[in-house]
Amino acid sequence: MTATVNDYSLAKNAEPALVSGLGQHHSDRNTAKPQAYLTISLSEIEAMLSNPQQVEKAEARWFIPSTLMDRRHAKQHDEGEYWALWAETDAPTATLNDMVTAISAKLPGVQMLAYTTKSATKIKQKARFVLPLDEAIDGKTFIIMQNIFNSILAEANIVPDRANERAGQLCYLPNRGDCYITEHVIGDKLSPSMWRDRITQAVEEQKQEQKAQTERMAAAKVKQHQRQQTDQLSPIDAFNEAYELPLLFAQYGYPKKGSKWLSPNSSSKSPGVTTKSNRWMSSHESDRDVGVGRANNSGASGDAFDLFMFYEHGNDRTAALKALGNTFTTPDGTTLTKSNQRNYMQQAAAAGPLMVNSSVTNWPSLADPFTEYPVPAFPMEILPDAFKSYCEEKSAQSGFDPGGYAFCLLITAGNTIDHRAKLNLGPFKVPAFLWGGIVGDSGQGKSPVIKTSTFAADDINTATVKESIRLLIKWNKAVKRATTDKTDPPPKPEWKQRHATDLTTEALAQLLGHNPEGVNLYFDEITEFIGRMDAYSGKDGGKDRGVYLRSYDGGQVSINRVSKTPLVVEDFSVGILAGIQPEKLAQLFRKSGGGSDGLYQRFLMYCLRPAGEVDYMAHNDPLAASSVSSIFKTLDGYTGFQVELSNEAKRMMMDYHNSIRKLAQRTSAQRFGEHLDKFPGMLGRISFSLHLIDAAANETDPRRLLKPETMDKGMRLMGVLYRHSEAVYRVLDMQTDDIRKLVVSTAEAALAKKWITFKRGDLTRDATYWQQADNHQAEAAIDNLIELGWIVDITPATVPGKRGRRSDGVFSVNPLVHKQFQNHAARIKQARTERYAALKNVTISN
Repeated sequence: MTATVNDYSLAKNAEPALVSGLGQHHSDRNTAKPQAYLTISLSEIEAMLSNPQQVEKAEARWFIPSTLMDRRHAKQHDEGEYWALWAETDAPTATLNDMVTAISAKLPGVQMLAYTTKSATKIKQKARFVLPLDEAIDGKTFIIMQNIFNSILAEANIVPDRANERAGQLCYLPNRGDCYITEHVIGDKLSPSMWRDRITQAVEEQKQEQKAQTERMAAAKVKQHQRQQTDQLSPIDAFNEAYELPLLFAQYGYPKKGSKWLSPNSSSKSPGVTTKSNRWMSSHESDRDVGVGRANNSGASGDAFDLFMFYEHGNDRTAALKALGNTFTTPDGTTLTKSNQRNYMQQAAAAGPLMVNSSVTNWPSLADPFTEYPVPAFPMEILPDAFKSYCEEKSAQSGFDPGGYAFCLLITAGNTIDHRAKLNLGPFKVPAFLWGGIVGDSGQGKSPVIKTSTFAADDINTATVKESIRLLIKWNKAVKRATTDKTDPPPKPEWKQRHATDLTTEALAQLLGHNPEGVNLYFDEITEFIGRMDAYSGKDGGKDRGVYLRSYDGGQVSINRVSKTPLVVEDFSVGILAGIQPEKLAQLFRKSGGGSDGLYQRFLMYCLRPAGEVDYMAHNDPLAASSVSSIFKTLDGYTGFQVELSNEAKRMMMDYHNSIRKLAQRTSAQRFGEHLDKFPGMLGRISFSLHLIDAAANETDPRRLLKPETMDKGMRLMGVLYRHSEAVYRVLDMQTDDIRKLVVSTAEAALAKKWITFKRGDLTRDATYWQQADNHQAEAAIDNLIELGWIVDITPATVPGKRGRRSDGVFSVNPLVHKQFQNHAARIKQARTERYAALKNVTISN
């Protein structure tokens, strides 16, 4: 027989050498640790089916079915030579055998290699499928055929992960896990000619789409003529107005998956690019690494101009600005470059007192300072994509605060983790479980938000209880048989249950005796917890409070009750999530002497933002809930172990602890100061939870060191929650609301005067209460407005004759303020009109 280069039976040196590597960071372009690529043949991959690797995913071997030694999507698209197709399913509804049978029915006689992934289970057999080709194809054809292969899977009722439709996507090779199964279908290699008609149709569709894309880009160039002339025209503003982000995403190769986009710079399968207003946010670390947009701790962010500058001008800002300034024109035909030069000279001659700081573009999420609890938004970027998608989807449907869902989901996830697992901070250790309070008035959504956010934990608990019932029934039958047979009965099975409803410490002690991994309590209102906590009246009524105080940290507890044998629990630990109405809690404070025992101060607070509109037509993705459930199941499976901090994370924790201690000592409100004393431990718990959630979401080792990036995420959240706690404790400590009055009066003055920038003197002259404000109150109000996203400090580094204090500084106002709060009085009037109209719709008139 005459051998050909693609004969599958030939030795490796006669086969195409496909690019390969170890772990997702293996790259010859990795600036920290460049590594030459490996190669692998299709026959070697076939051999791996019966002799797989058995390593963590971070070290696992992968391949791209191309002979080009490069991982870049664009490079592979343009120059790659491919010898196989591959597909993957992360959401299987059948066994590997059944899926292979279904695919083979669609592709009769075609050779196929199939294997389950490292994270596959008997119930969820995630799998990959490889189809060798009988001839090489280029990158463009490869992407088309990958799309066709995915569509064939979908036709066979197999949900494909379409991230493989990118030219440089990694395909991980056989890696033995808890449920490793393989299938090898003997047959002929797939010939591209088998799909000739479908390929031809796809090519034609691509031509039509490219033509439409070209027309959209041309139409966008016309938009600059619709700009109204201003005192200072920015080429960046002109570009951002003319080009919508989805248009540029399509132009620069960002495939859309649901409501998100996947960056062409990422090797991840999960889309991490979202948009808000005219800005994009990327959670892909690769975007930060290559320099697109502005780097941040979670990835990068930017606007349309940032994409244009990176992809068309190699990140050369000067070249990009020059190109835009000479391209865009004002309505009179003057280029923006010349118009800006002319206007700058005019403004310099006029010597105006303040200039707009046009460099301020990356504004935080804008909060409403006129609500009862004006607080910054939950930093959604700290959560894994599955959690973010779920929270945003539920918020779109219900109109409730997405941050409320995120807070409850995070607390519930931490409580689901084994309470015996600890993070070693050095001087002390902390678990992941917490006491969380979601704050809002009656009807603001506390109960539905809690219920929706705890669904995955509820499902785990329900399944656990059902299994306990089954085992108990089985045991009762065995006891009856033993009695009849006069033999020793079998030992009674432990009653497993993670969620408790009986709040007496006796009942909890009995439950914890069988569940050393800890139990959790979930309440719509904290008053239910407080009111039912003490099971006995009279002089012993406070005993339960003392036990609950100890349950926050865990450890051994002895429950002594009259006429009963003492109950000794080695690790009495309880996680809690409850709704809170501050006014009702304040009444309990006064009745119990202000909560001096520290019980209330152990609750981490989150204030719900005002509810928006309900949207019955909002997208409902069943995979979002499924992904969250999968993460929770993994968290529930973690046993009690200890995680260490990296040295840098430990230094960050130490600095935070020292700063909080100083802040608590200088806080005049006693109860708030006591609450702040708990913040270092809370930061440890939050960071530990985020660490384990990330491990569960990305299938990494949960025992690895907690890195500074995770500690930074925890600190960002605690910085936001500081303001939430501050708002609540103003009510609990019955403080005067002087600072809030300054915040509101500043916001109203900015709206009324249409400020773009302002100085402290402007506040003294135009804003109520500022003449009587001391420096401490003034700076606290300014800090609050900055965190609410209303202003940013643009004070020059040095001001002659001044010390440069913030109270004497210069501040720029978020432009969105004047759009979203154009007329505060009119906004209130409109809200009343809408409430009246809604009332007419749901009531019957006489």
